[in-house]
Amino acid sequence: MNAYVKHQVDPVVRSNLDFRLHEVPRFWFDNDPFRTRMFDALSLTFPVGERYFIQSVRALRDKITDPDLQQRVTDFIRQEAQHGIAHDKMNEEMLHQGMPVDQFVKFMGAHFEHILKHRSKQYNIAMTAAAEHLTALMAETFYSKQETLAEVHPFVRALFAWHSIEEMEHRDVAFDVMKEVGEVPENLRKFALAFVTLQMFGFTFYRANVMLK
Repeated sequence: MNAYVKHQVDPVVRSNLDFRLHEVPRFWFDNDPFRTRMFDALSLTFPVGERYFIQSVRALRDKITDPDLQQRVTDFIRQEAQHGIAHDKMNEEMLHQGMPVDQFVKFMGAHFEHILKHRSKQYNIAMTAAAEHLTALMAETFYSKQETLAEVHPFVRALFAWHSIEEMEHRDVAFDVMKEVGEVPENLRKFALAFVTLQMFGFTFYRANVMLK
């Protein structure tokens, strides 16, 4: 399921960062409404999604005996918490522009709360590992091909650069937790990757369409 990369460096927690998002223009991606709203729609998911990832990993933490993996989980949680804080600020800017941010966040929050309550720990860690795999692939694409975000406002590009670096740093943490203590069947892992891929792109296009209207 996972384009697995051997863990090489410990995640570094970078905190209290100010990206000055209040100075960013409405259409910050080369003054292009479509590209701006596509990335806005993706960013919308991050604060609630990151908190879901934290809870999914934390639910299995008491089963981890490897001290190195325990430390990486600690750093993963701290990194994801900082991502949520930063993208909350980006969501606030969208809210000031009249975007239906609260509507989207409320729906996503209810969805994650439901599956945490009604689905197994195995299901949730599989979904988290799949989502982390996809976000790391996107992060790697954005910065191995620098032209992808070349026309983005520098403050927003800095936000995505920081987020992408940390996604690549902890890309294997949820996967390792799933592999080492998750007891997740192979079929569930495959289903999770397919399902999360469809959800991520489907809901991103849907939210972008709503915001553009």
